[in-house]
Amino acid sequence: MMTRSAPPGAARALLAAAGLPARWAGADAFTVLELVLGDGGAFVDALLAWRSDPARCARLHWAALSPEPPSRDALAAALACRDVPAETSARLLRSWPPAVPGVHRIELDGGRVRIGIAIGPPRRMLPGWAPCADALLVAVQDDRPDPPVLRAAAAALAADGVAGIALADLALRDAACATLGALSAAGLRCEAQPAPSGSADGPSAWRAVRARGRAAPRRPASARDALVVGGGLAGGATAAALARRGWSVVRVDAGLQHAQAGTLQPVLAQHPSVSPDDAPLSRLTRAATLLAPQVAGADALRPIGRVQCAEEADAEGAARGLHADWVRAVDAVDASSLAGVRLRRGGLWLPRACSADPLELLEAWTLSGVRPLEGRRVVRVERLGDAWRALDDAGATIAEAPVAVLAFGAGEVAVRTRPDVPPVSIAALLGPAGLQRRPGTTTVATPGASARPRCIVGGDGHAVPLGDGRLLLGPAGTQDGADDAPARAWRRWTGQLAGPVEAPPLVPGRTGVRVSTRDHLPIAGPLVEPGTLAPLDGLLVHAALGGRGLLWATLCAELLAATLEHEPLPVERALARALAPERFLVRALRRPDTVG
Repeated sequence: MMTRSAPPGAARALLAAAGLPARWAGADAFTVLELVLGDGGAFVDALLAWRSDPARCARLHWAALSPEPPSRDALAAALACRDVPAETSARLLRSWPPAVPGVHRIELDGGRVRIGIAIGPPRRMLPGWAPCADALLVAVQDDRPDPPVLRAAAAALAADGVAGIALADLALRDAACATLGALSAAGLRCEAQPAPSGSADGPSAWRAVRARGRAAPRRPASARDALVVGGGLAGGATAAALARRGWSVVRVDAGLQHAQAGTLQPVLAQHPSVSPDDAPLSRLTRAATLLAPQVAGADALRPIGRVQCAEEADAEGAARGLHADWVRAVDAVDASSLAGVRLRRGGLWLPRACSADPLELLEAWTLSGVRPLEGRRVVRVERLGDAWRALDDAGATIAEAPVAVLAFGAGEVAVRTRPDVPPVSIAALLGPAGLQRRPGTTTVATPGASARPRCIVGGDGHAVPLGDGRLLLGPAGTQDGADDAPARAWRRWTGQLAGPVEAPPLVPGRTGVRVSTRDHLPIAGPLVEPGTLAPLDGLLVHAALGGRGLLWATLCAELLAATLEHEPLPVERALARALAPERFLVRALRRPDTVG
């Protein structure tokens, strides 16, 4: 739609036309939707204004569309002509998104300022991504305004929201007229704004407010209290995501001794997927990998990279068209150099993949505002009045809140939606999701240097360095018995090495249960009644991470929190729907002869 960067005068005119910074004064949160990011100058101006404003909003969300990958050089130029602290400039330039499609997020000032950048066609990226905007910024920089995009942007504007429109170049007045016409047709009333002081020849600007049409939903205004059932990765990440937004959270842990999944593994690793067609799984795992270092707990992550062993032709096809900042194909020589061990073949190098100690991560996620309750097992969650209650096996109430998130890992939790109906299992609520619980065993080895990689290596199983000379191998299935699992895991690992390696001492790791769905994607979102698909008010689920807990936990938690707060989502709407709990029910209704 609009591709050129706006001059500084246009950026200032945009903010002024939208009534900023005055309009965010005293707000708990304020969301700005920028139709085209350009060089990032408008965001930088808003950031500086926010920092210097004693009446600023508690949290500033900036959502910007970028049809093409934004230029780091253009951002550097925009920063250079503004009085930006060196530390902020360095952080922005360092965190600027790689040139790959999708939603990217950068957090500043302890997470109180967030900029989300949606790279890709605006018609695909915008609808539903930023469901509620307090301000809309439209810089007219092109002679081809796109009415569908303008309509989608207008639909995101709250009832009391304000749109600012600025003309970057006086030669584009026809484009400005077309833009104003499209916004008027979308239900906004536009009025001209006076030129900024001392800039008679500067850009023209207009302000628009809602004249008709349905307003976007607003975030909850009352006190926000939540109950999170689950003390593992899903529960910890969800509780932290809500607490960072000012929620008071009770996190009910069953006690770590009851954990059945990845919480007690000595190390976890991110396992992103890459496919030649950049399928939804690839885009989702990329979003998850890039998001995790930006949020709470990032200090617990170790960015050590991952070599995914594959045939050369397959690797080259998968990496084609994706920036090397994210992934690149490597031959056996390069793969061996990156891994620090001699590998039999090359594959894909993913430099941003991380590993982490799960207990250290959970500790980092226990923020102020999270009250953990340990040692009491939740067997049932039921609705009573305006609250959801978590009950133990004796029927006693453990905790209650208006909002409950079931992040139960491999555990079993029953749900009673009304007093007049019996409790049902989560599997029944999820319908044909095909929840599967699969055991898996890891192995801890202490190999010599020739078999000890310095990064994550995937392929036939995976190997993850623990950082103390040990190596986590796995998972090996338990179909042949746990006694043989360490030897099988070792054979799978050494089968990827070039040359024989002497077997070291092998110690069986923890046998855990992985919960997965029929489509192997996690579940994150509000639960619905299976028969009507009506949302169960205040009941959400975060589950079925399928052995990829470190990869999925943060993304799903941020998606849940953004949904509750009506914030810009951490992924585009189509990908969020791919994780929705009701997706299997919807498919079954559309195709009653299938369940997948």
